[in-house]
Amino acid sequence: MSEAAGSSSATNPTMVSLTEAQFQALLTNTRPPPAEGRTTRLKPEKPPTFNGDRTKLRSFLVLCRVYYEANGVTEDRTKITFTETLLRDAAARWLTPYAEGKKDRTWDTYQALAEVLRIQFGDPDAEGTARNKIERLKQGNDTVTEFWNTFRLLSTDANMDDGTLQRCFLKGMSSKLQDAWPRSQVRHQTVEELANWAVEQENRMATIKQIRQSKTPIKTSEVPRSSNGTFRSSFQPDNRGDPMELDATRNRSRLPIPGVEYRRRMSQGLCIKCAQKGHLVKDCKNPINTKTLTPQARNSQNWRQQQPRFQAREISAPILEEKGEESGNEGSPQ
Repeated sequence: MSEAAGSSSATNPTMVSLTEAQFQALLTNTRPPPAEGRTTRLKPEKPPTFNGDRTKLRSFLVLCRVYYEANGVTEDRTKITFTETLLRDAAARWLTPYAEGKKDRTWDTYQALAEVLRIQFGDPDAEGTARNKIERLKQGNDTVTEFWNTFRLLSTDANMDDGTLQRCFLKGMSSKLQDAWPRSQVRHQTVEELANWAVEQENRMATIKQIRQSKTPIKTSEVPRSSNGTFRSSFQPDNRGDPMELDATRNRSRLPIPGVEYRRRMSQGLCIKCAQKGHLVKDCKNPINTKTLTPQARNSQNWRQQQPRFQAREISAPILEEKGEESGNEGSPQ
C-alpha cells in the first residue's frame, strides 16, 4: 500500500495530504462571513387616495406615516410631494391653487401639511363627536374584538375618564355578556381589563356552543328485519315488464283485465284489448275481450274488485229495455 501511495503522489505532484484539523480550518476560512446588519427590504402597499372624507382623514394620515417608516423615507420634501399625489376630488380641488402657484404653500414640513389637512378636512369638534359615538355604540352582531377596536379608537378622541369608559363599554356589550358580568368575581380596574374579560367570556361561550352541537345524535335509518331476526333484503324485483311493453303499459290502466291476463296476452303476442293477433292495442277497434280470461285471471284479486262494476255496466242497458217494454204494454189496449 505504501508503494502504491508513493507511486500516486509521484504521478500527481500537486496533491497535498491534510489532517482532520487542517481540513476543518480550511472549511472555516472558506465559508462566507455572516451578513451582520443586513436587513430585508420590504415592499409595503401604497396608501389609499384621500377624497376629502372627514371620517377617513385619520386613517389616511396613519397609513401614510406607516408607509414612509417602512420605506425609510425621512425627507420632508419627498413626504410632502408623495402625499399631495394621493389627494383626489375635494382634496385635489383644495390643492389646485397651491400646485398652480397662485397661492403660496403654508407648509414646509410633512407635520405642517398633516396639520393643514386636519384643519381643512378634519372634524372641528372631534371630542364631542367621539363622545356621542361612544355613548351610542353597540356590539350588535360583531365580535367583542371588533367592538373593542372601534371603541378604543373613539376613546382616544373622547377625553373621558376610565370609569365612564367602562360604563359605556358595558352598556354597548351584547346581552349575554351583560348577564355574565354580575356573576364574575373579578374587579376590573381599567376599561382594557374589562374588554379582555369580555373577549375571554365570548370565547368560552363559543366553545360551549360547539360542544353542545357536537352532542346532537345522528339519525340513522332503521333496517327492516324479518320474523327470525335477520335483516330483510331491500331489493325489489321489477315486474313492470320489458322495455318493449311501455306502449301497452300506458294503456293498461284503462283496460279492465287483471295482471295475469295482461302478461299472458303480451307473452303470446296478442292484442291487450281484444286478445287477437295481427295488431297493437293502439290500433285496436274491437271491444274489450273479457270472455277468454283464464281461471287464474278470473280468481285474481284485482279482477274480483273490478268485475262487478263492469257487469253492472253490461246489464244496465237490458234493464232499461225491459222497463221500456213494460211501460209500453201498460199503455196499449188489451
